[in-house]
Amino acid sequence: MLDATHWLQAHMVRNEIRQRWFEFFQDFDIVLMPVTPTAAPAHHNKLIDWFGRPFEVDGVRRPYWDRVKWSAVANVSGGPATTIPVRKGRSGLPIGLQAMGPSGGDLTTIEFAALLGREVDGFVPPPALVQI
Repeated sequence: MLDATHWLQAHMVRNEIRQRWFEFFQDFDIVLMPVTPTAAPAHHNKLIDWFGRPFEVDGVRRPYWDRVKWSAVANVSGGPATTIPVRKGRSGLPIGLQAMGPSGGDLTTIEFAALLGREVDGFVPPPALVQI
């Protein structure tokens, strides 16, 4: 359990990170990052399986939670991130980029995603979704 001192330290660190991102976005509109270190994972029939879905990157087995590290950058910054599917990987599943913007910059990341989506493969509904 976190005591007040630990919470305050974490809060101070989070605020410092947010301040650095605020300063970054004084000069830049967005930053592009991966969404995950791989293409989207294949669907499976398990309702919850957070810890049982390891994946490989360059032949190295990694835990499922390593998939969310890139989105955590936007989350801790307090800014929005909009995901853009840019192409399909060798598995046929989508590979995406995320456009992260400053706090309150939601419309900027959404507009950038729309513009980039016109230039790349963009969103292609999976066959099961098309049939609905």
